[in-house]
Amino acid sequence: MALSQIYQMFNIIADAAKIVGTQNLDSQALYEAATSFALTIDGIQRHSFNETKRDSVDFYAMYEARAESEDIFRLNEEWFPTVRKP
Repeated sequence: MALSQIYQMFNIIADAAKIVGTQNLDSQALYEAATSFALTIDGIQRHSFNETKRDSVDFYAMYEARAESEDIFRLNEEWFPTVRKP
């Protein structure tokens, strides 16, 4: 879960470099790659950006940490959409 943001960042940088080339990589290329980025997990678009949406999370899941097993477990299969005010 914590690596999701790093994975997104590296993919956006790689996408931008593929489009403009490593010698031409700049903030505009990163912006354009980010605004067209989407990450789909388990058939759900979990993360995306656009021109006005600056955080990536589209859906959340509920998890529970259990000390006895020292692990994190998903509580159910339901995805909860991020609610944003217009």
